[in-house]
Amino acid sequence: ERMECVGGVSITETAAESQLFELLRQVVATTQCHTTLRVAGGWVRDKVLGLQSADIDFVVDNMSGPQFAEIVNTTVPQSVESMNVIKPNPDMHKLLTTAHVKIAGSDLEFSGFLPQASSESASPLPSSSSQQQPVQGTATDDALRRDFTVNTLYYNIHTRSVEDLTGQGLTDLQTKTLSTPKPAIETLNQDPLRALRAVRLSAKLHFDIH
Repeated sequence: ERMECVGGVSITETAAESQLFELLRQVVATTQCHTTLRVAGGWVRDKVLGLQSADIDFVVDNMSGPQFAEIVNTTVPQSVESMNVIKPNPDMHKLLTTAHVKIAGSDLEFSGFLPQASSESASPLPSSSSQQQPVQGTATDDALRRDFTVNTLYYNIHTRSVEDLTGQGLTDLQTKTLSTPKPAIETLNQDPLRALRAVRLSAKLHFDIH
């Protein structure tokens, strides 16, 4: 099924993806939890590029990922094959508790929005022994904390549209450019491994690093 998106860009859902998204929309409607579900990151990037992706990571806007996963598990237990909760690990630059859920053979991740970067964000994150899980942020906060603009695109499964909150993600996809949503030194210092990911992603997609 082909969905029209911003800037004339379109995404094609597979039959399995359409069934999965419809199931999750039904969970939201049935429980009246008023959650907006968005797929984030690599899945959206690859789909816009016309590639297939099995990496479906959801962000939820009004609760934590594990809270929504529990709602799914309670509402449609027959559809949930497994569910695991992963605690934050700031040492590995994992800030939020996430839930890994398998539904109909698909491995899904549910998390909240990453918080707005603090004034200390230009330096590496404190260790897990000295930092509590931060308060969940907004969709824009989440986008600005991600590694590259091409990974800041969201697919809203309710409106069936792509959201480019930085205003740069789709442009960089079209020009095959890897750039950071904030000044590069700030984005890379939040997680130094992003420099290696830039090299790998550039090689995989044949993009230029800006």
